[in-house]
Amino acid sequence: MNQTIAPGLRGGMQLPGAGRLVMLVGAILVAGMTLVLVGASLAAVVGYNVDHLGRQKTLRQRQIAQLQAEVGTLRSLDRIDRRAREELKMAPPTTYLYVTVDRLPEAPTPLLQKALRPESPRHRRPKQRVGGTP
Repeated sequence: MNQTIAPGLRGGMQLPGAGRLVMLVGAILVAGMTLVLVGASLAAVVGYNVDHLGRQKTLRQRQIAQLQAEVGTLRSLDRIDRRAREELKMAPPTTYLYVTVDRLPEAPTPLLQKALRPESPRHRRPKQRVGGTP
């Protein structure tokens, strides 16, 4: 199909398929513009998400700092001592009782057996001395 470029001019130039070429260039331009818009839109969404995550991170860091301060307060020896005296009616010891064992039992007690099991968190075998007094 022959199309006339600048039909009002004398001796207008005829190019075959010029209409198709114009449509193709237009379609490429529209596709390019669409890609630019989609890219800008995605960049805005990602920017929003990054900003949102940054705010969440700041909030979590504040919460961690508050909880660490609370743990420090709860671990305070003065506070523990005060609560023990006031709420539990405890008092510091006035006398000390020391228990000595002259000889070990023939068989380990159930409590000692439990302590010596490999899965026990305090798995330690007592040190045995060779010679000398215990």
